[in-house]
Amino acid sequence: MHPTRLWLSAISVLTAFFLAGCSSSSDPQGCPDNPSPALYWSSILDGEIQRFAETVTPAPETFVDDIPGVNAFARDPIGGKIYWASGGGNSAAIYRANADGSDPVEIVDSLGLIRGLDVDSDGGKIYWTDDGSGANHVQRANLDGTEVETIVEYSSNVDLRQIFVDSKSGHLYWTLTSDHRIERANLDGSNHEVVFEDPALSPIGIAVDSDTDTMYWSDYITDTIRSSRLDGTEMQIVVSEGLDAPWGIVLDPSAGFLYWTDAGFGSISRVCLIDGSTRVIVDGLSIQVRFLQL
Repeated sequence: MHPTRLWLSAISVLTAFFLAGCSSSSDPQGCPDNPSPALYWSSILDGEIQRFAETVTPAPETFVDDIPGVNAFARDPIGGKIYWASGGGNSAAIYRANADGSDPVEIVDSLGLIRGLDVDSDGGKIYWTDDGSGANHVQRANLDGTEVETIVEYSSNVDLRQIFVDSKSGHLYWTLTSDHRIERANLDGSNHEVVFEDPALSPIGIAVDSDTDTMYWSDYITDTIRSSRLDGTEMQIVVSEGLDAPWGIVLDPSAGFLYWTDAGFGSISRVCLIDGSTRVIVDGLSIQVRFLQL
């Protein structure tokens, strides 16, 4: 080959190699190993609500305690409030307090068994599931507990669990663990439908990212965390190892992480949704640590 042509050929190969290298380096390599944001959770056995921030506190801090049977917990960072439900047997109630746990007040009473609770700050509503003492419905109220209304009613007993408000898309999602399915409705309860059902699975915790058309859930039977499209198709396993009763889950979509509580191990962990790597954030907690919020 002529020396000039050989030189040009070498340049072409080097150029292609350089461009390929630049292209691959711009691909996602994983999540940044940043400290977790502040995490908030409830423990039904301890009757406590706790919080932890890796860069602020050396250990979890209890800021609400002496809650008999805290069955559900939600946080409203925009309104500066927290909400929880406790009790059962037609004597369950929902409470509200300031973000630091001060000034708690009962806002809704005479409920059955609340095992799902979430807040729609934009719409000014709280939503919950109630399946205790003959109650089988999804309800909502104003943030101060007034104007309680039933938006989805069941004619037979169902196992209503956690609920997620996706205010951006105007939908509610909730799990029915022993009924092996996930359901969805508009915020007013209309267009109620089953979006996922599998008799081999039992969804319990749920989180939704409508921007990526993805819902995530923890599964009670298989001890896994799974995902699918919002219509229930294209199911995938997100985490399948090192779990013992995964329960509450919460998304940090901007950082690419999903966090979960493990009611068996008494821990909180996270998974990078880009590469699947996991890390324990807090351990040594009481078993039955359940609801989790950012």
